[in-house]
Amino acid sequence: MMHPTYDLLIVGAGIIGLSTAYYAANHGLKTAIIDRAQPGSGTTAAAAGMLGVQAELEGPSELYPLAKQSRELYAHLKDELAELTGTDIGWTRSGALKLAFDQTEMTLLKDIHSWQKREGEHVEYVDQETLQRIAPATSPEAIGGLHFPNEAHIQPAQTARHSHKPSSQKASTCTWTQPSSNRSLTV
Repeated sequence: MMHPTYDLLIVGAGIIGLSTAYYAANHGLKTAIIDRAQPGSGTTAAAAGMLGVQAELEGPSELYPLAKQSRELYAHLKDELAELTGTDIGWTRSGALKLAFDQTEMTLLKDIHSWQKREGEHVEYVDQETLQRIAPATSPEAIGGLHFPNEAHIQPAQTARHSHKPSSQKASTCTWTQPSSNRSLTV
């Protein structure tokens, strides 16, 4: 009995594994994904979907350019999946706020503002009055913050549910296997 061979084996059918499989299959790799459960049913199902590159990192790092590129790739993935499957993954360039509640936190935000401006990022300092105007539900205890208008979010479960479908329209195949039940799905 001949067993299938693959160019790439991905462990985990969450949003990262499925997105990786999507791009690998689109580049002609015969790809297998294994997971203990249904695609997108683990951490991905509980994730908020924030693509908060600027809001999450407090200083320059080697991760920053990769995270920035990843955030922008989701905008392209949104368009590709919409064209191939008619599915909306809920991608929105919603922006993000990072709040300060005391002067120590405000000093940290000023440092973040400085390095991000040096990196050419779009980041704005907002005072308490502006915070209340642009985000009325913000705690009145916040004394200021940073606004990152380029931050985005997606609906992770929707993205996972639909990111394995387009591979079936490509020359390469992507197979998902659930080892505990010997079920497999070729897409």
